[in-house]
Amino acid sequence: MTLHEQILQNATEQFAEHVITEHLRAGVFRHWSCGRPGSNVYRFNITTIPGRLIVTGDVGELIVERVYDMLPWCREAINSLKYFASKVPSSIKTREFSQDAVKRWANELLESGEAPAKFVGNLKDAVEYSDDWSESDAYNETAVLWGGCDPPDFNDWTPNFLWCVEAIRWFLGHHEESAITPR
Repeated sequence: MTLHEQILQNATEQFAEHVITEHLRAGVFRHWSCGRPGSNVYRFNITTIPGRLIVTGDVGELIVERVYDMLPWCREAINSLKYFASKVPSSIKTREFSQDAVKRWANELLESGEAPAKFVGNLKDAVEYSDDWSESDAYNETAVLWGGCDPPDFNDWTPNFLWCVEAIRWFLGHHEESAITPR
């Protein structure tokens, strides 16, 4: 199971009893808290100001910047993680080096049968030993496999980004006037 699948599963379970409480609605200046009544576990806030949607709380922190009123834009854009991430300020990491990405890359080459026979041992080493590799180790150890071509992408989405995206998805799926508890 990938990290994204794990977070999606955990978010579905943890947000199951959440309710939305509205704290502010003044045009695009809005603030809601989302959480299970009587609990602070996995509680998060969604705040919008002109051009920004901000997530804070137990799921992490995220800022997304794009258009004056972010909610309609988020409803469409959140379906593309790559595009959505491109609207996050660069000071917030959305991707980072992942040993799992190294393993997936090596396994794909092994399973495709496209790897030259003389490199099969290197690929098997990448699958077996990459848990101990740093980012520079991964690129150094696999350089012989990709030669002078562009190196593979050994990055995955950060847990913070994925948790915040799932919080936004949950919020957007439950954000209706009837689902909101006034403060």
